[in-house]
Amino acid sequence: MFHLLVSFLELDALERRSAGVARTDKGVANELLPLWQRLLLTVVGMLLVSYLVGWVWQSLLNFTIPSYVSGIVGGLTALPIWEGLKRVRPKNR
Repeated sequence: MFHLLVSFLELDALERRSAGVARTDKGVANELLPLWQRLLLTVVGMLLVSYLVGWVWQSLLNFTIPSYVSGIVGGLTALPIWEGLKRVRPKNR
């Protein structure tokens, strides 16, 4: 588990070095959202979509969603959220 966390943090550092600074027309550098904000928003999005899919599944089929389907829904939700958040830049203060 610790190795996975370290690898994830190294990946984030590499990501910030390679694409973290984007120059705008005015020459102002915009950085990526911090890791904790992207993680928090990704987890919230995963939980919200998983809950809604589970609720719809229960309403339509009258039995709970299998855990492996729930995992697939959460994983497939996390990918576009994470990639979309990499395009979001924090506002300059």
